[in-house]
Amino acid sequence: MEFSYASSLGGPFPFPDMFSVQYAAISTQTSMQQQVCWDEDYRFGFNGMEKDNEAKGHGNSYDFGARIYDSRLGRWLSLDPLIYKAPQWSPFAAMGDNPLYNIDIEGKYYVGTDDKPVKLKRSLWTGKLKIRGNNASDDLKELVSAVNASGSKTAIMQIMNAGRNETKIHVKVEMEVHEEPGQLGYGLLGLHQAHDENGKALNWDRAKGDFDGTPAYIEGKPGVYKEATITIFKGNIEERGGNGQFKGFDVTIQQEIANTFQHESNHDTDKEFIEDLKNKREGKPNEGIDPHKNITPQENKVYQEMHDHNKKKPK
Repeated sequence: MEFSYASSLGGPFPFPDMFSVQYAAISTQTSMQQQVCWDEDYRFGFNGMEKDNEAKGHGNSYDFGARIYDSRLGRWLSLDPLIYKAPQWSPFAAMGDNPLYNIDIEGKYYVGTDDKPVKLKRSLWTGKLKIRGNNASDDLKELVSAVNASGSKTAIMQIMNAGRNETKIHVKVEMEVHEEPGQLGYGLLGLHQAHDENGKALNWDRAKGDFDGTPAYIEGKPGVYKEATITIFKGNIEERGGNGQFKGFDVTIQQEIANTFQHESNHDTDKEFIEDLKNKREGKPNEGIDPHKNITPQENKVYQEMHDHNKKKPK
């Protein structure tokens, strides 16, 4: 069965009804499309991904986290970060060239209670994170719940991006207040520790601007640690608040916890800094990148999204 539509190029043209204008995975900008009544408050569309309407108009671009999908072209706008796993495919191909059957990949590299990967995915309907399986620790469940409730899509996508990374990530939540000088976590909201070849979690030496040991990296993957631990000092956050209040953002303690989780996970995915620090350590040319150069701008964006989310809540 077919029907016709008119476009700015003239027409009519045949258009298969399985790709109706409202639900097309690969859409065509037409006069008919402009007449559809969109629900501007509903942020999600094809594949359950969030629409990025600012640059190209409504429903023409979708944020899949790792990449942006252009529904008019049916293609990604950047290279597939996992292209080495499927060299037979074009690095710009989307969903195996079958968007009606295949969906976005899952994150698989948070470690569960059985030391096996925890599978995360985004809900097709809500855009929030879902933990699949029964091996997630209570700490990871708590942090994922905080991120989901934070009102920040950037925080959600950061946690997914860390999950897609190949680092084996351990997650811990410390309930007590760390108030003794010299105590691990003293004065901190969160902590990211890369591990060395023996699996030891390394501490960050501020004076040195490096870890107190040599991190282990995945061979052939620049800027990717083998293993890391992320610790959230919940007691410290509840005791003194987070950074949002000092930056003028109206955010809750739970949102501070969510931001701290995304902040520390960003230390694990900041490949530019990780590789630059490795070069510095090895005496190779480097730029001496500040560890928060790429993290602070994203954190400010997360805080703004949280702040805006709270302002929209009914009082």
